[in-house]
Amino acid sequence: MTHVSNPEGGMPQRVRYRLLGLSMVVVIALLLALTVALFNKALTPVLRVKVEAERAGLQLLPRSDVKVRGLIVGEVRSTKATENGAVLNLAIDPDKAKLIPSNVQARLLPKTLFGEKYVDLEIPAQAGPAGCAAARSSSRTARRPPSRSTRCSTTCCRCSRRSSRRS
Repeated sequence: MTHVSNPEGGMPQRVRYRLLGLSMVVVIALLLALTVALFNKALTPVLRVKVEAERAGLQLLPRSDVKVRGLIVGEVRSTKATENGAVLNLAIDPDKAKLIPSNVQARLLPKTLFGEKYVDLEIPAQAGPAGCAAARSSSRTARRPPSRSTRCSTTCCRCSRRSSRRS
């Protein structure tokens, strides 16, 4: 086995090809990781909101829509069952969160008769201060008001000031 070296005294050609191949594999792996991060919206700045609900149902999935008056303002990142109901973790676009009053009501509504659900943020007649970022506390979570509705659970939504780039 002979090594062919560069006549100018550089590194052998075989070693150079191995390093180039290894660097190509690393570049492909980094591009794949970036693609997955962009798909999961890990690099997108969001305003995180927690909503406590009486129940979430089976069709409220991660990446379900969060709407205000029919306009999509965010998505559901996760749901967690608790002994008192469910906690929904929402990710709202910071630019659109500035327009949402801090005292909106969250309703879980189906898109179709048998389809998945989405979160509808309903603006009350007496809207509070404009902007979820105007919430008084930096770690507020929504509290459940007394609800008599049996078809959807209604909760009072309070927004958090904390912005995050991670999902």
